[in-house]
Amino acid sequence: MGVQIQSYKYSGIIFIVLSVLALSTFPVSATIFSENGSNVTASDLYNLTNSTTIVPGNISPAFFFDPDCGACGPSHEYIEAYVADHPGIDLHVVNLSTGNESQDLLNAYYGTYNREWMNIPVVFIGPMGLEGTDEVINNFDGLHSWYESHKDSKNT
Repeated sequence: MGVQIQSYKYSGIIFIVLSVLALSTFPVSATIFSENGSNVTASDLYNLTNSTTIVPGNISPAFFFDPDCGACGPSHEYIEAYVADHPGIDLHVVNLSTGNESQDLLNAYYGTYNREWMNIPVVFIGPMGLEGTDEVINNFDGLHSWYESHKDSKNT
């Protein structure tokens, strides 16, 4: 009996170790990118959002998600709560499962931001974009607030 319990204990430990290894190597996409298509660092984003740079206000901020996307759930909940807390916010929330029109809109943003493809969830705000759950949740508020206060109202 003692040998059988010991065997289950080691099997459990091996399972946990393998699970952690599998999850740590699972590809996850979290990217901050600029309108010219290049990836930027969190430090670059911080420097931008703490600057007085005026940017054209000609791009409507948009958040793209799919309800069948597991990674989209937390960021969609965050965005919905943010929108509820900020009535009148300038943000298009686009459900990609609604058909070709929503996919065409995403493709138009790809062209504007010089990206061939990307993972969802993704948000485009002014000259920057945030791809991935963590980037959206951690950086949306600061980037959107900065954009709204620094966009050139003559160029909207």
